[in-house]
Amino acid sequence: MCERQYCELFVFTFHGHQIVRVYAVNDFWNDFKQKLVFFWESYVLHALLEMPTSPSDTSNKENARMCTTEEAQKQLEAILVKPVSAR
Repeated sequence: MCERQYCELFVFTFHGHQIVRVYAVNDFWNDFKQKLVFFWESYVLHALLEMPTSPSDTSNKENARMCTTEEAQKQLEAILVKPVSAR
C-alpha cells in the first residue's frame, strides 16, 4: 500500500516488548486494497454524507439517496473544505 518492502510493528505487553519486521506480500496487499476501496466507496463515504452537518440539521438522513461514487466524493470534499463556522 505504501510501496515499502516491510514495516516494523511494535508489540507491547506487560511482560515486555518487541519489534517485529513484517514483510509485504504484494498479492495480499493488491487484493486487500481492492476490498478497502470497495468498502470505502460502498459504505463509509455514503455514511459520512448522511451525517448531519449541524446539530439542527436532521434532514440529511431522511432525504438521503444513493448516489454515485463521484457525486459522493464531490459532496464530501465540499463539506470538508467549508470552515467549521459555516457548517
